[in-house]
Amino acid sequence: AFFRGKTLRLIVGIAVGSGYDINARLLARHMAAHIPGQPTIVVQNQPGAGSLTMTNALYHTGPFDGTVMGASFNGMPTTPLLHVCLARCTRPGAGGRARKGDRDGRAGTGLDPV
Repeated sequence: AFFRGKTLRLIVGIAVGSGYDINARLLARHMAAHIPGQPTIVVQNQPGAGSLTMTNALYHTGPFDGTVMGASFNGMPTTPLLHVCLARCTRPGAGGRARKGDRDGRAGTGLDPV
């Protein structure tokens, strides 16, 4: 099996001792038995900006071989929709253009479809 003898990392985007951290550690304790090769799973915390720090680091630096998993705060999937600057700043060229409304205080997602 691919994962035999490997160490998988489960990176939690919230501080140690939080509910997400406790759940991640509980999951890691039992998850290895269900992965072919039964790898070792290590939980690491990388808090900051509501999991944005962890998400950006994982997205930009990888590794992309399946040995690292990220457990982000539950609001991360909708963050780019609600905060325009984050959508533009975290993934340059991600497929959105700022509208004039972003700078004059009007509500909306702030992204025009490309």
